[in-house]
Amino acid sequence: ADLGSACWVDNQFSQMIGTRQYRGPEVLLGATYGPPVDVWAAACLAWELAVGSFLFQPRHSTKSRDAEHLAGITRLLGPLPTALVKRGKQCQQLFTNSGELLHFPTSALQPRTLQHELRVKFSWDVTLAESFSAWLLPMLSLLPEARATALHSSQHSFLGGDEGQALDAARAAVAGREVAVSLAVTLTSISYPRALASRLLSSPWADLDLTCGQESAKVHGLL
Repeated sequence: ADLGSACWVDNQFSQMIGTRQYRGPEVLLGATYGPPVDVWAAACLAWELAVGSFLFQPRHSTKSRDAEHLAGITRLLGPLPTALVKRGKQCQQLFTNSGELLHFPTSALQPRTLQHELRVKFSWDVTLAESFSAWLLPMLSLLPEARATALHSSQHSFLGGDEGQALDAARAAVAGREVAVSLAVTLTSISYPRALASRLLSSPWADLDLTCGQESAKVHGLL
């Protein structure tokens, strides 16, 4: 993680914030952003810690990386809401007059789901894949105003009384794979349960330097 692109809510000095792989659709579109962008980033980070690869990873190519990034989001989470697209300052550079993403027409995208990826690509148990997906999906709402808050996400049943079993199962799901995840993260805008932080810190498949902070509406774009 890189804190170099973090900014204050009331002093946004850059439209393009956050690490590429963790940027929310509102940032990619050039729309107004706020604290919900950190919830999106946290969901992307949680996925990376769980499976050892990025949720969204646009390739370097001659085509627009932002368009490719949005295509990956569309493929996994559905079409971008028209209301959100219209807010974006970059919509004319990213979409055709008919509303299709440049270089990535809807007909060429092969829809998939988080559960499908976890079960097919990473061989997760059905129950665990459903539970983990149910936690992440509200954090990945395409409309920022409909996205789960950090507090709401921290109270999800996936992180409740059985979070120990769920996280142990998650570790087992990637056991035997050569997964190297080294992240230095300061989450000052998201409050993580200490039990979860403890388990992540002791995880055999992630080398994580995690500082648990109090929920804050002041700083975002940290991830």
